[in-house]
Amino acid sequence: MAAIDGAWWPHTASVSNELPELIERLQPRLGVVENIRINWSATEGPLGFTDMWSRAAKSAHPCQAPRLMAVSGRDAAIRLLVIPYLTSPELGQLVLALAAARPVAMAPADPKLSKIGDYILSIATAESRRWCGEPETAALQHNTLKNNNGPVR
Repeated sequence: MAAIDGAWWPHTASVSNELPELIERLQPRLGVVENIRINWSATEGPLGFTDMWSRAAKSAHPCQAPRLMAVSGRDAAIRLLVIPYLTSPELGQLVLALAAARPVAMAPADPKLSKIGDYILSIATAESRRWCGEPETAALQHNTLKNNNGPVR
């Protein structure tokens, strides 16, 4: 399993109300969904990607980790980056493409958005490995293999 397999962008702050639709879309790929884990609590409050970027410019460490969801089915499992519902359409589409390792159709009008997208995916990947207990050496080997086979996203 990759550190990040894709992303999910809920339409509202009520993730629990939108889960049935997500599960329905994932079942053909995963089989019957048996478990969903998240790396945040309801008390953490809203998270904004642009805020994370701004704070990172002032500090070496982000204040909040990106929100992740691990979904396990009978046949497969995936890790998703959860995009905050208030994310701008341009940044949201960029992060969706990056998380799915798909080519970005068009460069963002604001070049800073590309940097924000790359930053978000980078810290989401590191958080996913930490959260799921991937050993440090496995993470290093994974990066080495990716570096030898093309660009690291």
